[in-house]
Amino acid sequence: MSNENSNEFEQDETEQRNPLRAHEKAQAQRIKELEAKLSGNENAIRKLAFLENGVDVSSPVGKMFAEAYNGEMTAEAILTAATELNLVTPKENPLAAEIAGMDRMAGASKAGATGVVQDDFNTRISQAKNRVEYDALVAQQEAENNL
Repeated sequence: MSNENSNEFEQDETEQRNPLRAHEKAQAQRIKELEAKLSGNENAIRKLAFLENGVDVSSPVGKMFAEAYNGEMTAEAILTAATELNLVTPKENPLAAEIAGMDRMAGASKAGATGVVQDDFNTRISQAKNRVEYDALVAQQEAENNL
């Protein structure tokens, strides 16, 4: 027992003589504390990623999935893996019907187009040879804009 006390005394004495050693020990302790905090934050972020994708991590199956999952931590990857295991049902985009309708309308408006690519109005104006051609192009443009 006296041997342990003498080692502690020698260690304290060494630290007093070498302030760098004391600083090094303090920094090592600080690193351990920060690593523990970081690990806790990573676990919280991981849990949040599963919760955001509909995986109930409080259920036994969801908890096992979250612990065993080692894929990418992206929403798509988690959702795909959870859907394959029937942990979540795939979510349908609530705006999918509206988007499809807009696509149909856009397609219909394109179908009404002549399909002939017209030169840019400014290009046609710059290529007009005289005032009559210029006036005809302006009138044509105004008629197209008023449709």
